[in-house]
Formats: sequence, structure tokens, C-alpha cells
Amino acid sequence: MILNPKKIVDAGIIICDNPDEQIQQNWIDITLDFIEELQPTSRNINILCKNERVHIKRKKKEFNELNKIELSFWTYDIVFNEKINIPNWMCAIIHTRSTLNRGWNFITSWLYDAWYKGIIGGILHINAPIILEKWVRLAQIQFIK
Repeated sequence: MILNPKKIVDAGIIICDNPDEQIQQNWIDITLDFIEELQPTSRNINILCKNERVHIKRKKKEFNELNKIELSFWTYDIVFNEKINIPNWMCAIIHTRSTLNRGWNFITSWLYDAWYKGIIGGILHINAPIILEKWVRLAQIQFIK
């Protein structure tokens, strides 16, 4: 069952800077904070083993003086401004906003489990070059019981 987004904000489960604009019927819009680009090299690889987890290094991309950034075909890490603190009886999932998707670009993310506390992120897949502005609404988060 999808939970009421206004009640989620009012309970402090997500912290938003502008809840009046971000709360929608079934989700909460989340906004772009920063972008990181993978820095792959022949010696820098992802390692996922039972006792070891290492991810490729990333480099933060800088916005210009107008708080905009131009992205070309590639895949980027993105982090949103909002923070979450999920109780033990719910989880959350991220969806790409249709405005981003209509431009042939999309975000993949993961399930945020019960008890997760911290930042919200995702992977931004650029299939058509785009200019993004810091704080733009790129995705939506739904909380599920």
C-alpha cells in the first residue's frame, strides 16, 4: 500500500526544503544536489565478494555559475537533497519523473529498506544530452507499507 506523502513529510520520515511544492498525490518530488562521474581505469574495478565491497572511484562534477551542468551520453551517480529516516514497518522506492524520461533519460535506483537512514541517490542514465539545474526535481519517492 502506498502511504500518504503529506503524512510522511509531517512525520519527519523525509526532510524536504519545499514540501508545499514537492508533495504530490502519491509521491514526493526529490531534487538534485550533486552529480558524480565514474573514473574507471584498468586497475580500478568494482569488487563484490562476501567479505569485500569496492566500487569504482567517482569524481564530483561542478555546476557552472548559473547552477547548471551539461551532461553527455554516459551514466552518472546522482545524490538528492532530501534525507530519509524510514521506520521498521515501511520501505521506499524511487521513480524517474516523466519530464526527464520524455527526453530519453532515466534514473535507476534501489529499494530503501526499513530502518534506512540517510541520503537518497540513484544512477542517472543519459541517452540524449541534457542541461540540468541544481535543485531541479528529477525523481519521485514513494513510501510503501
